[in-house]
Amino acid sequence: MKKNIESKLSSSELFPDLEADRKYFFLVLWILSLISYLYRALVALNFWTYKKGFKKVTTLSVPVVSVGNLTVGGTGKTPILIYLTNLMNLGGRRVGIVSRNYKSAVRSIVKVEPGSESDISDGQRFGDEPLLIFQQTGVPVYVGPVKLETAKEIVRTEKIDTVFIDDGFQHLALKKNCNILLCDVTQMDESNHLLPRGRYREPFEGYKKANIIFWTKTNFVPASHLAELKKMVSFKGIQVDWKFELTKVDFPGFANLNFDVRQRLLNPGKNEFSAIRRFVLVSAIARPEYFKKIVSDLNPKCELIEKKFRDHHQYSKDDLKVILNKPINFHHFLTTEKDYTKLKDIWPVDIPLGIVKWEPRPNMDDQKLYETITSFIH
Repeated sequence: MKKNIESKLSSSELFPDLEADRKYFFLVLWILSLISYLYRALVALNFWTYKKGFKKVTTLSVPVVSVGNLTVGGTGKTPILIYLTNLMNLGGRRVGIVSRNYKSAVRSIVKVEPGSESDISDGQRFGDEPLLIFQQTGVPVYVGPVKLETAKEIVRTEKIDTVFIDDGFQHLALKKNCNILLCDVTQMDESNHLLPRGRYREPFEGYKKANIIFWTKTNFVPASHLAELKKMVSFKGIQVDWKFELTKVDFPGFANLNFDVRQRLLNPGKNEFSAIRRFVLVSAIARPEYFKKIVSDLNPKCELIEKKFRDHHQYSKDDLKVILNKPINFHHFLTTEKDYTKLKDIWPVDIPLGIVKWEPRPNMDDQKLYETITSFIH
């Protein structure tokens, strides 16, 4: 990449605790860079073994669509996967979804069935993202430690004609009919460092494996910046831009506080939500800064306090004490849909917790998007 990218994180943002001591900062940076080069070599070796046939690639009896990233977390994959699944369902496809049991309590292949265990919350049992996907699509969702084996199980057990692999771009053991790559335009920088130095799981050139590229969060950068990013790829396939727009804020048990963006456009007068000036933001997501930005854009005059946890964190009652420890004049809390799947079972019923809901919006109409994807799986 030839030009500096505005979204590139500074060293102080990457390593705030080390920035005070430059000597240790550069030492750690050097070590991380060395590990990144070793990681790059392992990625290349793994790809080569599949390409040369030393490792087997399995073909399922139904078409496979992968939705994944080059980078770790925060690209908007889960809401887009939900959008695509519902789109396929409307078109008559019978979709099943395979996800990994990351940070979930189960260690074997299980079907996401809320309420099947009484001694553990659904969010802890299945993981936040698989649970949210099931809640918003209703299709069979299976989680397990190995995607290939989980995919075999869902095909064997369910009456489906299409498998979606959640976060499957780096999964080479399974033949994919359609490989969809999500590129978060706010994460792409000039260095493209691999883990652990940077956010990339594989070299940037890995985009060439994709059949379709989704550019996500395009409404968070200038159009000129997006154009520069697209010049970085020599890609002749389909490219779709996705905006992420806030649609509503729901307060379970406090309907008077509910806020609908579309209703505000039709009726611009104040409601109880718009009168609130202080919020505590609670999140365990990969990019909490964009959660904050969405809320700030809704009302720039709001005072915000953040209670942030690591991505996919499973909330405990001790965490709840930390969350509720806030200034006395902050009475309202906001969280994401993903976080609410884990908070709802421990949240006090007398404290307002709003669920901020945003939706992905493609720059391609639904019929054309459906036809584009299904053209790879017929």
